[in-house]
Amino acid sequence: MMSRVPAKKAVTRQEIYRRLTVARAFMDANIDANLTIEQIAREAFLNSFYFLTTFKAAFGITPHGYLRLQKMHRAYRLLHMGHSMTEACQSVGYQSVGSFTNLFKKTFGCVPSSLAGNETNEGT
Repeated sequence: MMSRVPAKKAVTRQEIYRRLTVARAFMDANIDANLTIEQIAREAFLNSFYFLTTFKAAFGITPHGYLRLQKMHRAYRLLHMGHSMTEACQSVGYQSVGSFTNLFKKTFGCVPSSLAGNETNEGT
């Protein structure tokens, strides 16, 4: 992944990659927050545009896409741990259960209510 960072010098590539991993760790640690690109880029000490382009080059996904995917994976784990759909939805920062359900289905091919521990299938 580091080799995909667009920089001529290896030392520059290493430093940019290190900053991108700091930004990624910041996103992971704040999965429930409503982060902006500016906030994340600031954590990496990069300007927003450069952060967007280098993150995508390095990891093959936009920061927004990465954050959304991490939120869905966390919600999936919460549902399997027995949390309700509403709890999982709110825990990853979504206000709309409908939007959450649509994105979950798009990501995993099933609706959150089909997973164990959900309020819609308890006792079945």
